[in-house]
Formats: sequence, C-alpha cells, structure tokens
Amino acid sequence: MTEDLETLKQQVEALKAELRAALIDRALRAAAEAAQAVNPDQAGVLFQREFKLDLDQDRRVYLIGDDGQPARDSQGGPLALDRAMADWLGKNPHLVRPAGRFGAGTAPEPGREETGFTPEQLADPEFYRSNRDRIHQFFNRR
Repeated sequence: MTEDLETLKQQVEALKAELRAALIDRALRAAAEAAQAVNPDQAGVLFQREFKLDLDQDRRVYLIGDDGQPARDSQGGPLALDRAMADWLGKNPHLVRPAGRFGAGTAPEPGREETGFTPEQLADPEFYRSNRDRIHQFFNRR
C-alpha cells in the first residue's frame, strides 16, 4: 500500500512537471508570435536559456529575477512575459520577421511605380484587350 502511494505521488509530480513545461512553452510561443519572431518555438527555447520562468498559483507564467523573486519592470510591477520577449527580440533582430513586404518580386523596380494590375487581370483576355495600351505603355518604359 505504501509503495502504491509513493508510485502515485511520483506520477502526480511527473504530470505536474509536464504541465508546467507545456504551459511555459505555450506562453513563450504566444509571446514570440506576438513579437513577430521568425520561428516562435526556437525563440522560446533561446529565451529560456537566458531567463528563469515559473508559474504562479493561477498557472500564469512569470519571470524570476536574479534575487529569486518575480522580476519587476521599471515601475515596480511584475515584468510581463510579452514585454520581456519583445525587448529580448529587439536585442536579437535576426530572430524577428522584417517589417513590410519582402522577398523576390514584392517590391517594384527602382524608379518604377506598381502597375495596379493583378496577375488575374493580366491573364484575362477581355481585360487585356480593353487595357492593352496602358499595359504595354507600362511594361515598355525604360
């Protein structure tokens, strides 16, 4: 009977540890996504290497300061995970998605404005016929 009770206690403690880890991971992912991390899971892992985290009685994640107490912001209030993640990502900009549009074909050629035509419009024969001069004028400019 005593062995069964010990086994159950160990199982409960293991489940508590799993729950704690899952709640912290979820909160880190949400904070990293909100701060525009390229890879929120990776940002969460790296963040945890630099900061200690724990759960309060309501299962909310909080940061632990160097003194072992909940970390505080400049006004003396609890340091919010979202704020800490955003500040940390600000110091690690290579982990943050660039603002605005990016990638091949997303920016107009220097000195040219956008056409205002969608690919669907250009593929539509009727639209093309009725706007042929404007389309040719735009694409033949140098």
